[in-house]
Amino acid sequence: MKTILFLFSSILFWYPSVAQTDSIDYSKGTNWAVLPGSYPDELKEFAKGTAVEGVDVFYVYPTLIMGKDDKRWNVSIEDEKQRKSVLESAVRFQASAWAEAGSVYVPYYRQAHLRSYFNLENGGRDALLLAYSDVKAAFAYYLEHYNNGRGIILAGHSQGGTHISMLLNDFFDEKELQKQLVAAYLPGIGVAKDEYTSIPLMVNPDQTGGFVSWNTFKRNFDEDHHKWYMQKAVINPVTWDTTLV
Repeated sequence: MKTILFLFSSILFWYPSVAQTDSIDYSKGTNWAVLPGSYPDELKEFAKGTAVEGVDVFYVYPTLIMGKDDKRWNVSIEDEKQRKSVLESAVRFQASAWAEAGSVYVPYYRQAHLRSYFNLENGGRDALLLAYSDVKAAFAYYLEHYNNGRGIILAGHSQGGTHISMLLNDFFDEKELQKQLVAAYLPGIGVAKDEYTSIPLMVNPDQTGGFVSWNTFKRNFDEDHHKWYMQKAVINPVTWDTTLV
């Protein structure tokens, strides 16, 4: 399988298996940050708009566990500080962008620490794959119990984008489910132009069935980071212009 990452393109996601561990039961509503019609008290404004009928949004939040003194590779979904960050940061300021695009689903998952991307051979790869195993299980449960044939928008930023890219490979690329794909949003990671066989980069605002990706940098950005994004598949999400890519 091709590689795809937030800062690096060297992690191999041909993932054989991760050390066996207890799986998360996504039949429990408490293991979802957001389910349609069931919003936490902090997010009541999330439901003010009218969602597009016949479309679901499956959102995966970005890396929120980054403390240098935090020695964990993965954070439990029971961690109250993490759950608060998911709701008050990622969901409020990112997932809310899709509040009127469809019925929103946001699973909690055992997110990998940011250091995982820098220590792939020393525990990072397994941490990322454990996190993805949760996202994959949540998506599989969503498909079986919630989707009912509706269109699907996938969205994720940073580590969330990494996991969404893997869902595209596992469930959509050259598979029947691609017929239900409205769009996949993958900002904050470098996506190879040939990453998918049947899922195209969308290059106009009326296009569906593909993916979009873009990256931004603040002034005086790290030149090494810039190199990882060069020649990747990106589109300006405002102008839909590729001439400067």
